[in-house]
Amino acid sequence: MKFFKKDHMKLKKAFIRAYHEKENTETGEEWQMNVMRHIRLLGPLSSEINYVKLFDQFVWRFATGACFLALILSAYALQTGFQPEYELAKLFITDPMDFTFTQYFGI
Repeated sequence: MKFFKKDHMKLKKAFIRAYHEKENTETGEEWQMNVMRHIRLLGPLSSEINYVKLFDQFVWRFATGACFLALILSAYALQTGFQPEYELAKLFITDPMDFTFTQYFGI
């Protein structure tokens, strides 16, 4: 952030100085070429990576995906009639030994 503020202030001061000196200067083709050469030599203003912005983008993309997945699973559960109590009772009634065996191993 410090680099960005310094570069921003330099740029702002240069624009102010150029604005106040615009009556005294005559611009020609050579002046424009020099200005463009100077701009190309400046390069990017800030080279640091904004990790906060990247993290925010990741969080919002993850939240969108999670909500979409929850919506699809809810629609599936409503369509199929998801009733865990009924499924457990049916499993215990039809095969009590298998149910006890699976409970023993924590499956």
